[in-house]
This record gives sequence, structure tokens and C-alpha cells, in this order.
Amino acid sequence: MAEVEAIRQLEAQKKELDAKITAGKNRLKEFMGDHETAIWGTENEGGRITWKTQKGRTSIDSKRLKADHPDIFDAYSKVGKPIRVFRIA
Repeated sequence: MAEVEAIRQLEAQKKELDAKITAGKNRLKEFMGDHETAIWGTENEGGRITWKTQKGRTSIDSKRLKADHPDIFDAYSKVGKPIRVFRIA
């Protein structure tokens, strides 16, 4: 099917572009080193890059909670609405 082939080609191009974007961002990070902000250009033509440390995320170890306290796990568990997943294999 032509549509599937077109999508596969676009996904391959996207993968290549994502790799180039990641490489460019990594070069900028290497250039910035330990600095959190980089500014380029002039006030009217230029921009700012920030690379700051964020606080770590707090999460619940649900497997452990379910094993140690199944009653609490069941009381606070939520099941989301079913969704349709589209995949091309």
C-alpha cells in the first residue's frame, strides 16, 4: 500500500532529523559546560539557551506497594478509559 510506504519513508526521515537535532543539542551542551544560560546575537536578533537542573520527580513504587499493602493499592488504584492504538508493523 502506497500510504504505508510513504509513512515509513517519513518516519525514517524523522528518525534522521531527530538524530541531527540531538547531536546539535549535545554540541551546545558541551559548549555551555557548567553554565546554565547562553546568549547569542543582539537584543533584536538572537536568543537565549537555558540548561538548568530540575528537582527529581517523586513517584510511588506501585509493584512494591501492591505486594506489601494490596488493600491500600486497590483502594487508591484508578483505571483509565480504554484507548485505540494505531501501529504499522
